[in-house]
Amino acid sequence: MGRRCPEVPDQRFACVALELGQLASRPDLFAVDHVFCCLGTTLRKAGSRQAFRQVDYHYVLDIARQARLAGVPRLVIVSAVNANARGLSFYARVKGQMETDVAALGLTSVVFMQPSLIEGARGETRPGEKAGELAMALVKP
Repeated sequence: MGRRCPEVPDQRFACVALELGQLASRPDLFAVDHVFCCLGTTLRKAGSRQAFRQVDYHYVLDIARQARLAGVPRLVIVSAVNANARGLSFYARVKGQMETDVAALGLTSVVFMQPSLIEGARGETRPGEKAGELAMALVKP
């Protein structure tokens, strides 16, 4: 499920395009064994702190709640390496608060993936990420 469907050549996968605020209206989407949540945006793309928090905190928490209600055995969430509810940056605080509140829901199993930098081709320019990729190229094998 996502806001838009990627091209997936494998017939074992299906995509359901859905506005994220409509998750509660589709409990059938959570009749699965695992939920992988890869939601995230940037402050620039979101346009405001409130809009960023809506995506990176509220929508992720909504997914976790739906997974718990459906009895999903495992939830995997992409967060951030610097996630910290008391962090210095707004980004780190939002990610940390999300992790804290999702963990408090009492799901059977929750895994927080905390990548430092997500690399890959994008349809937009992100100068900060590009600088990070260049810096990482100096230290990673």
